[in-house]
Formats: sequence, C-alpha cells, structure tokens
Amino acid sequence: DLPAFYLEATETLVHLHGACAPDFLPRYDSDVMAIETSLFLDWYLPDLGIEIDGSARLQWMEMWRALARFSDSEPRVSVLRDFHSVNLLWQPHKQGRHRVGVIDVQDALAGPAAYDVVSLLQDARIDVPRPVSNRYLNHYVERRFGADAGSARRFREAFAILGLQRNLK
Repeated sequence: DLPAFYLEATETLVHLHGACAPDFLPRYDSDVMAIETSLFLDWYLPDLGIEIDGSARLQWMEMWRALARFSDSEPRVSVLRDFHSVNLLWQPHKQGRHRVGVIDVQDALAGPAAYDVVSLLQDARIDVPRPVSNRYLNHYVERRFGADAGSARRFREAFAILGLQRNLK
C-alpha cells in the first residue's frame, strides 16, 4: 500500500529528525555538498563531450557553496543520505513508524533534515507520483514545524535546493 508506506517512512524521518545528530557523525556542510555537485562536472558533462575550464569550475563550486550555506546554520540532525525505497523494508507485522525497517545507514552524517526527505520523495530509482510526494512533504512539514511558518519556509527552500543537488550528483 503506497500511501501507508510513505506515511510510515515520513513518520520515521519525523522521529529521526526530532533529535540533534550525535557528536560522532561528521558534518554534512556546504563544502561537502559543493564537492558532491562536482560529480556533474566530472562525469556527466564529459560524457556529453563538454569540457569546462578552471574558471567555470571555480564559479560552479562557489555557486554551490553559496546555495548550500543554509545547511551550515540549520540544526544538525542525523542524515542517512540513502533514505530511499531500496533501503526501506516494509514490515507489515509491526505498527506505525516501526513498519519501516532502515538499512544502509553507514554513510550517515550530521546535516540538514531536508536531505533525507528529498531522498524519499524524489527517489532517483523510482518515480514517486507528484501527488504522493506533495502529500508527504506537506505531512512532514506539518508534523515537524506545526505553526512555525518561518521554519517551514526554510525547510521547503532547503528541500528545493537539495533536490537539485541530489540530482546533479
């Protein structure tokens, strides 16, 4: 049942992101995010026969550092970075958010919560129907931020930027 799966996966993220990241997790900050987008320059563009010079690369990196700087001031939560369909196991014999088993957590970092929500709702491996994505993005925002419109707006901005960042890498 697709709605039940996304509801419980979203609830799992609400629960996970409700606490600060532990101190032992490395930071997932704007520098790391910018470096990850360089994969687009290093792999995708050359595959199309497009080469860029050092100046363009530097501008690209600075642009992404600037776009991703929001993450440096956001509360750090445990970000699994691979929170998508193939790493989530449906356990119908369990209840609530416990029905979603999570595997592939070894790349976890301390970073912005929006990253995992993007991983789930803009999964590169499957097409998540837009109504499903919108419904559970709204659900996450309502559960996590309630009436705090400023936090909800910042989260949605982070969601948009990180959606682009994930697709570029």
